[in-house]
Amino acid sequence: MQHCSNVGDSETRTLMIDEFELQAYQALFHYAEHDIPPLFFARFWHVFELFQPFITLPITLVETQVIQNAPLPKQPHVQATLTLLEATKIKHFERYRFEMNVNDVLTVHHTFIKQVKL
Repeated sequence: MQHCSNVGDSETRTLMIDEFELQAYQALFHYAEHDIPPLFFARFWHVFELFQPFITLPITLVETQVIQNAPLPKQPHVQATLTLLEATKIKHFERYRFEMNVNDVLTVHHTFIKQVKL
């Protein structure tokens, strides 16, 4: 697992919210117009340098956990921090757990796995 960053590494970015993309997402999922849906932020993972090594890997998203303390009101930009929580080898798989925290209101945990060839 030498290709990935160290466990515990974090990166914070200001994410610009495109009004038209947000409206389309809200309409598609029948979400309130004045709030940003929690899973809308999945579209931003690729902008984090921390996640770049994983873009070309054959990883599979196997678990998502969303913790939202309050609605996230619609706004032009947000602060998001991506953290690599875990990189573990389990038998024939590697498991990667990430956390994205948005404005200290929303936390999304994603668990990915990658099969390891013997």
